[in-house]
Amino acid sequence: MTASDSDLMNGLSVDRIFAAASRRERRILLGNLKSILGKIELLQIDEDGRGLVLSYNPDKGISVVDRQLLLYRKFATVNWPWKSIITQVEPTDAYQADELF
Repeated sequence: MTASDSDLMNGLSVDRIFAAASRRERRILLGNLKSILGKIELLQIDEDGRGLVLSYNPDKGISVVDRQLLLYRKFATVNWPWKSIITQVEPTDAYQADELF
């Protein structure tokens, strides 16, 4: 999440997201990324329609709906356990990550 708050509020383009994702994992395809982004809202919302944090618009890209995410990014001090696992895996051999779990 290296994008600026302004970028997140105005929308990150799919091309920018794809460029960052494909640098980390070459197996990611643009069509698959667009497909999952089209479902991102369904993955966040509960039965009562609550919980939307990010929204996707094919023209605008991904944007923040719940601005609390911006505060969380600024003030969070939690170190998530998967960050250390990711750093242990060589970037050229991403398949090893499957063996860690």
